[in-house]
Amino acid sequence: MGSYAECWLGDLLVASTKNDVDPGLMRLFRRSDKRILPLASADAPAQLKRRFEDRNENIDLDEIDDDPELVYYVAPVSVIKDRLNVLGYTAATARRVFDVGLTGQRAQTDAWQKSWEEKEPSATRDLLRDSYRSEQVVLSGLSVDVWLATTREILSSGTEDPGAGDEGRVRSTEVTGQEWYEGPLKGTLPGYMLSHEWFGFPSPDTAAALRLTLEVYPEADELIYDVTDLVWSEYASRDDDFVGYTTDISVEEMQSMAKVILLTEGSSDAAILRASLDLLYPHLADYYSFMEFDAHDHPLRSGPREQGISRRGAVQDAAIEQAPEDVLALPAAIQPVTVLIEVGLQVTRADAVEDVERPALEVGEHDVRPGKPRVDVSA
Repeated sequence: MGSYAECWLGDLLVASTKNDVDPGLMRLFRRSDKRILPLASADAPAQLKRRFEDRNENIDLDEIDDDPELVYYVAPVSVIKDRLNVLGYTAATARRVFDVGLTGQRAQTDAWQKSWEEKEPSATRDLLRDSYRSEQVVLSGLSVDVWLATTREILSSGTEDPGAGDEGRVRSTEVTGQEWYEGPLKGTLPGYMLSHEWFGFPSPDTAAALRLTLEVYPEADELIYDVTDLVWSEYASRDDDFVGYTTDISVEEMQSMAKVILLTEGSSDAAILRASLDLLYPHLADYYSFMEFDAHDHPLRSGPREQGISRRGAVQDAAIEQAPEDVLALPAAIQPVTVLIEVGLQVTRADAVEDVERPALEVGEHDVRPGKPRVDVSA
């Protein structure tokens, strides 16, 4: 059956991954955000307690030697927004990701529908062909503004499936345990959105989906990433560093997760800025790294690969193309005391001196001194 890591926005279950964590969500947390609490603790989140009990309803917890523990990461939504902005996920950039993903999903759905249309008639063909036709209709009327408005409507009316029994206790962005939505909203946009994680956000970029969801769900105060099920099922250990697991991935494997490298004039500047970040923006400090001047004879002696300088990822490109006006402007940690001015230097020839004439050809005052007698090499 597998185990799941689950992401909660307030009391709303927004995403889950089987047998592993989602690097795109895990990178929004730092090591200091980790919590390990007994299940019976009064400080443990109620939704995680309820979820743990639902999963293990057939197990007598009283017979377990050790008290069950909840293992999770938690951060305030305000902090998560700051971290998303540092990573380039502004609201405008997330909209751009949505539009690009929607274009691709429409094309893919059209191709699948056409593929099943061309197959030999059968019950399976008719079922899948009609399903893709229905999805085509929904996607044709979908836009980022429609998605936002429908998501807000669903959240305000609740997302529990009336016929789901005990599973209805979980407020989720999808109908838990159902691959295809079969409720009263089947065939409609809300029905389509309820049958997919993140309300059918048309891109696998979970950070972009989260950024837009935050726009329509201001009631949420915390983002929680619950890894209890992974630990309970021994896919992971309670002491595993999930943040390190995702953020230390090599640049070649996942360029968009590389830290932002700050280049300074010297090591003292780097030390001052690093200390300022730790003091003023501790929740953002781990997203930056500084060039270690002591590690190389020259800061640019090695190539960009060795220095850890990565090319822009898709989100960074989208941010640059979109040029959003709502980019979070963080105040400088240290106010500048002067302004650096780039001066272009024009280097002239080494012997270029104004108003000096070269010597002219003249008749020598003395005869040329005779040289050595030539040697006849043919002799």
